[in-house]
Amino acid sequence: MAAVQDEIATGIEPSDALELHILHGQPLCEAPWFIQDDDDLAEYLPSPAGNRTLRKLLEDLKKIESVSKELQLKSVSIADVRSYFDALIELWPEFATYLGPRAAIVHNPHFEAGCVKVQRGESAELTRSEKAALSQFAVLEDVEQPLAADHETTGSFVEQVKKKRKTSTPTATYIMAKATLGLQRQRLQPATLEMILFLRMNDAPWDANVVNECC
Repeated sequence: MAAVQDEIATGIEPSDALELHILHGQPLCEAPWFIQDDDDLAEYLPSPAGNRTLRKLLEDLKKIESVSKELQLKSVSIADVRSYFDALIELWPEFATYLGPRAAIVHNPHFEAGCVKVQRGESAELTRSEKAALSQFAVLEDVEQPLAADHETTGSFVEQVKKKRKTSTPTATYIMAKATLGLQRQRLQPATLEMILFLRMNDAPWDANVVNECC
């Protein structure tokens, strides 16, 4: 805005200054200071009520923009996305048609809902359908630790949503022996089952050649 004021001070016409103002990314509702006395440009100014509407719309668009930018980060998880979408739906219920858990854009609602629960540490609340959808991905891994209490956030809409998210207590990661051994586990001794599961989950250091050498 200061740059546009300097341009006007050097003798540029108000109409040209208005164009510069817009090109600099400034909203029209914030530009009455240099066109309010120009009869040719005054007709383009919004009314006081329209000005308030435009400012409110600008605030809403900034919230949506913050979510859009956050979705482009590599570190964002499915649980994060669901939290952001739910926050938008809370503000604008009509968004549920496009961003809801069962919207047309969601290819597998049970899979997405299951991922969200697992990432939030709510594996015990998985339904039968959600367990079936996640069975191929059942592995034993460390659960992400909750954020420290002194974790600082900014005042953007996305950060406000993160603040509202309840920090869950770490729980055991969802895992099923059936996904690894199938029905073979039914006649195995506990010690044998434990040994086979350990080898299956830690198969990176060994292969068939190592097994043959041991035999």
